[in-house]
Amino acid sequence: MHYWGDGLKIDWKLENTAPAFAEIRAAQKTVLPKNLLEVLFIFSGLFLLTILASNAVRWLAEAVIGRRSSYAAYAISTMGMAAQIAVYIVYCKFAERRSPRTLGFIRRRTVPLYLTGTAAGILLFSGAVLIAWACGAAEYQGTGQYQTGLLLMNTVYWMAQGMSEEVSCRGFLMMTLGLYVPPYRAVLYNSVVFAAGHLMNNGISLPAMVNLTLFGVMASLLFLRTGSIWLCGALHSFWNMAQGNVFGLPVSGYGIEQTAWKFGLSESSSLLTGGAFGLEGSLCVTAVLVLGTAAAYLLPQHQAE
Repeated sequence: MHYWGDGLKIDWKLENTAPAFAEIRAAQKTVLPKNLLEVLFIFSGLFLLTILASNAVRWLAEAVIGRRSSYAAYAISTMGMAAQIAVYIVYCKFAERRSPRTLGFIRRRTVPLYLTGTAAGILLFSGAVLIAWACGAAEYQGTGQYQTGLLLMNTVYWMAQGMSEEVSCRGFLMMTLGLYVPPYRAVLYNSVVFAAGHLMNNGISLPAMVNLTLFGVMASLLFLRTGSIWLCGALHSFWNMAQGNVFGLPVSGYGIEQTAWKFGLSESSSLLTGGAFGLEGSLCVTAVLVLGTAAAYLLPQHQAE
C-alpha cells in the first residue's frame, strides 16, 4: 500500500479486493488444483473440454433443426456458447463440490449490474468510434443492412459469447489463481491468457494484444470491485455487440453482417484503424480502455457478505 498527496491510498497490489475472493476461499478445501501449475493445467483441460462440448452441442442442434435459415444458425451458435458456460458450472458443482457463486454468479443486484455493464460496453466502444471519427480513421457510410429478428438473435449470441469468456478467464481462472497468488498477479495472468486466446484471429497485432490485455484488466477489476460476474459479462457482450451490430466494424478480426449503421475504416495508419483486426487493435481503443481501467480501479470496493 502506498500513499499519495494528502494520504490518498494507492492500492497498487489490489489488496483491498480480497473480499471478492471470499466465496472461493470458503470452498478452498474441495478445490482440486493446489498450486499455480495445477491451476493452469486444469484450466487448459477445461478450455479444451469447452471446445468439445460446444462442437457437440452444435452438431446435435444442427442434426435436429438443421441450418435451413440464419435464425437456426444463430440459435445453434448461441447454444454452443451456452454449453461452454455449462462446462465450468458442472465442473465446479460435481468435481469440486462448489457452487456457481465461486464463479461470480451472485444473486445480489444481478439486474442493476447487468444493465450497468450493458450501458458501459456500448458507451465505451462508442467513445472509441468517436475518437476514430475525429481523427479521420473512421467514416460514417450510412445505415447497414439488417433484419430486426436476426439482429436480436445476434445480440443474444453476444450475450452468451461474452459471458462465456468472462466465466472462463475471470470467474474460473482469476478466482482460482487468487488462492495461490496475490490479487494483482491473478488479474495480470488471466488478462494475458485472455489476450493469448485471440492469437489466431484475423489481423492480430501487438497493439491488439495490448488492448486485449487492457480489456482483461478492466474486466477483472470490475469483477473484483463488485464480487459479481454480471457487470463484466454484460460489458464484454455489449462491447462486441456495439462494434459489430451497431457500428458495422470487425469484431476482433471478424466481420458482422447484421448491423444498424456502417462505419468504414480509412487507409490511414493501422495504429489509428487497427488494420484487419478492427478498431480493437487501434490507439483509439487504447485510450478508451485506459480510461475505463482507471474508472474500474476507482470504483468503491464491495465487501463480501
